[in-house]
Amino acid sequence: MPGLDVLNTPAKRNIKALTAEIAGLSAGDLATATFSVARYGTFNVEGAVQFSATTGSIMLAGRAVDASLKPEKALQTLATSGPGTIDATGTGDAADGDSQSAALTASVRSLEHGAVVRATFVEPAYGPFTITGIAVAAPIGDVFMVGSWFISRHGVPAARLARLEILASPAEHSLPIPPQITSWGDDAAAVSADA
Repeated sequence: MPGLDVLNTPAKRNIKALTAEIAGLSAGDLATATFSVARYGTFNVEGAVQFSATTGSIMLAGRAVDASLKPEKALQTLATSGPGTIDATGTGDAADGDSQSAALTASVRSLEHGAVVRATFVEPAYGPFTITGIAVAAPIGDVFMVGSWFISRHGVPAARLARLEILASPAEHSLPIPPQITSWGDDAAAVSADA
């Protein structure tokens, strides 16, 4: 299916190539990275690179790409395209805010656990970024997430969600689907961060 190819990961990570890509990153570069994490499955993040003075890591949408300039364990692929930003506005036609909000709410309410989505977020600290991955339901908080970012809570779009596209229903793809989240564990602090 179109758009799902960004979730294809190599059978084995190319550590040398990933390390070279990391070494070439500059703050503000537009980068695309694919991660694989048991809780959220495989997901792709596209956004502007930032450097964290706190952690000493290169960050993409709040997720570390490296650990001491070595690829972070969940990082599967990385590509950069130089300076740039993600378009967080609508899809071309300037629809009014009410109809965009209604369309976003309708998309959120039609979500199913295991659907493949492309979600665009706007976070002041990271700028706009897009995550393509599996929508993971967390009935414990009545939320949907993609790549650790909240899509919705109680059927309401997350505050930072700007756009949501459902690329495939669970029945329309063969990607591994992580289980629903039934306890927060280490993610407990994240529950209130973007709800």
